[in-house]
Amino acid sequence: MLASVQPPRFSPLVPHTASDSQRLAIEADPGPLLVLAGPGAGKTFCLIERIRFLVEQKQLDPARICAFTFTNKAAGEISQRLGKYLGTAAERIRRGTIHAFCAELLREFGAEVGLSPGFGIADEDYQLLVLRRIGVPERWRENVLKAFTSHRFIRGFQIHERDLPRYAQYSDILARRNLVDFDMLVLKTAELMRIDSVAETVRRRWDCVLVDEFQDLNPVQYRIVHALAKEHRNIFAVGDDDQSIYAWAGADQEVFRNFLSDFNLNEPKCQLAENRRCPREVIELASVLINMNTPLFAHRTRAGTERSAPFPITALKFPTAQAELEWAIKDLHRDRDAHRHGWENVALLYRKNEMGYAAEAQFLVEGVPCRTANGRAMADDPIVNYVVAALRVIADPADPIQQELFLETVLPRPLFDRVRAKAQEKRRTLLSHLERTIHRLPKDDVDGKKLRKGISALRNLAALAVCQSDIACLVDELLSQRVGQYRTMLEENHEDLSDPADHEEVQIIAARIAEALELGKPVWIPRCGGLEIALKGMLNGI
Repeated sequence: MLASVQPPRFSPLVPHTASDSQRLAIEADPGPLLVLAGPGAGKTFCLIERIRFLVEQKQLDPARICAFTFTNKAAGEISQRLGKYLGTAAERIRRGTIHAFCAELLREFGAEVGLSPGFGIADEDYQLLVLRRIGVPERWRENVLKAFTSHRFIRGFQIHERDLPRYAQYSDILARRNLVDFDMLVLKTAELMRIDSVAETVRRRWDCVLVDEFQDLNPVQYRIVHALAKEHRNIFAVGDDDQSIYAWAGADQEVFRNFLSDFNLNEPKCQLAENRRCPREVIELASVLINMNTPLFAHRTRAGTERSAPFPITALKFPTAQAELEWAIKDLHRDRDAHRHGWENVALLYRKNEMGYAAEAQFLVEGVPCRTANGRAMADDPIVNYVVAALRVIADPADPIQQELFLETVLPRPLFDRVRAKAQEKRRTLLSHLERTIHRLPKDDVDGKKLRKGISALRNLAALAVCQSDIACLVDELLSQRVGQYRTMLEENHEDLSDPADHEEVQIIAARIAEALELGKPVWIPRCGGLEIALKGMLNGI
């Protein structure tokens, strides 16, 4: 007699056990699934475990799974955690941001939508420089870029009439240089997916699509996701319908309704109600604020943990940033005295890096030991920044914006800003103004030497590309040269210099010189490590 053997129930091998609501989402049958989840409810956890469930229990080929994340960091987390359970198979899963996906697709099919092979991607620094070149004042540039994004993605948004010619100039400059920005990556891909032959080819590559942070999609991004999944309908989307922090970039709650309509669903199938991140008091206060909005789904519920906060929640207002810092320092001292904990147990969270730098300086002045947590972008490293700037010039030596970005990398910022401002004042291009300036300045002028080095390095980049056979050799050659900003020996070692007034020998000599000058008598200067030579030169000048 043969007995039927049931496959073992899927049991996540993770640090914490999935809740009942999480398990419903993770183990649902393949098909369209919209999961609502607030902060701390385990959105990324569920997406990762869903992938593992599909591979281990439903026997899906990892190479036919496509997972979209909002950040590269989240994509890396998916890869790392799945690697523990799936081994090398995890690397076959296609995961990353939607912008990265669009870039890859356009590299393959870009000619279908008018893109030339080898197109470049304009990052924010390049975009801001384009705006500077077309005359947008610095204080408005970031807002103008946001207006361009809203113009492209938000239905009914009216771009200001003064920005219309700017938008046309901006678009023309990028087009002439075979560049697209991040918005255009999405728009061109959406256009590409409207071509039936291309869309069919792309759709056949994956049997399942998953989307993390679904609420951050704008309608155009959603159309791309829908185009990928509309045939097999095996799509798993998890998001928080109460969040709308990227509305300026076109994110729209309507994508939730569109999802239900496009996949013939009456309502979201799953809801992760538990919040494992915050104590009960935080959830209750947040719910009071959230309930002031009109809910997208009437049945939406929120639940906190049984954990209670040991301290009351307070909201404070300060007249200035300095006043806020001063209060924070006093409160940290008070809290430390009351609870006897070490400084290493204290963390300060802030919204922008500039706030952290200001707080760090103030803490050190007040004797509070601190250090800024790691987490800066790789491009912030001066060596990486230099190599990238140089490679961009080599890739497109005729682009004046890339040339300017390279000079901004190698010249000290005050000098670069001064020269650029003067070029604008004279209505010259930066390079033509630099050519005039270096011919006018004396050969021994400190700033003139830096400017000549910068122009010389810029000219040599084209020759480097011809001499080197591959990218590795080219990078090695770049790193073998003077990397980073051009600074004098004094500037390089300014932190190691001490105040002469702190030296006892200097104080003695200064007192004897003052006495001799007052009495009109000669003074004998003893040998003092070369200092006597400088003093004699100064006295001869007097």
